[in-house]
Amino acid sequence: MFSTISILFFSLQTAFAGEWESLGTTNKVAVYRKQEAKTSLYAFKGETTTSMPVAQLMGVLRNESLGPEWVDMMMFGKVVEQYDENHLLLHQGYDLPWPVSDRDYVFDKKIVYDASTKTATVHLSSITSPKVPESSDFVRARGERTFWQFTVTDSGETKVVVEVLTDPEGSLPDWAVNSIQADWPHKTITSLLQRASKADFPMDPNCEGWQ
Repeated sequence: MFSTISILFFSLQTAFAGEWESLGTTNKVAVYRKQEAKTSLYAFKGETTTSMPVAQLMGVLRNESLGPEWVDMMMFGKVVEQYDENHLLLHQGYDLPWPVSDRDYVFDKKIVYDASTKTATVHLSSITSPKVPESSDFVRARGERTFWQFTVTDSGETKVVVEVLTDPEGSLPDWAVNSIQADWPHKTITSLLQRASKADFPMDPNCEGWQ
């Protein structure tokens, strides 16, 4: 029988099925892109390996107030509602390069742990909510598919994967969207590792002891 994380990961693999094109490696982060069907938009993926444990990295991912310190272009990250320990409604704002208008997102965030495979997955998907009305300060964008995954390798290190497909909405042309997003995986993973290295926050008890 598949575990919850196995089903989630299989659905994500299926959603991103197709050929990934390598964009090279920056700061030890391998970056890939794949064109989304029937559009000119690309999904982007970043991968790296680190000696930091999953619990240390997830300690950052679980702390929404830390987001602007490491997520590329993020202005704020707020918890609008917490349904349970691993399910939240989030509001995030992003400062895009001039002359592009700033964007905001309303995310449904779910966290799944699989102790048998020592894998933690953070899945974010855009939703509409009356609790977060649109503002004239932002263009309301959509994160079509976004997830972080941290897996303990056979050598005891942590494999880090992030995949993202975003539709910023508005009048921004697809080529500009792709240009902005191409750097996002390596910048954000690099910043995550730098922020996590400070170790000035609680480790995630759900995966502490995996390494």
